[in-house]
Amino acid sequence: MPFFGPPNIEKMKAKRDVEGLIKAINYQKDIHIRIAAAKALGEINDKRAFHPLRYALHDNDLAMREAAVQALRQIMGPSNLEFFLETIHYYEED
Repeated sequence: MPFFGPPNIEKMKAKRDVEGLIKAINYQKDIHIRIAAAKALGEINDKRAFHPLRYALHDNDLAMREAAVQALRQIMGPSNLEFFLETIHYYEED
């Protein structure tokens, strides 16, 4: 279901609306909403956000990529994230 107006990240975070926050990551009209959604997903710490956040690592906006890394760190833990990032870097070089 598309958004009618900008998504309310705080409301979705309070409701633990992971699916809504995942949709908000792709809200192209406002990068600040996308970044806030990524941060909220990290705070909720739900593994369903892993793949959408993984794709956000390739975003054109540096702040969005940084928010995705931080959220993944919260979800995966620092050591697992480090291994994951090294692994995708290795395969992207080929």
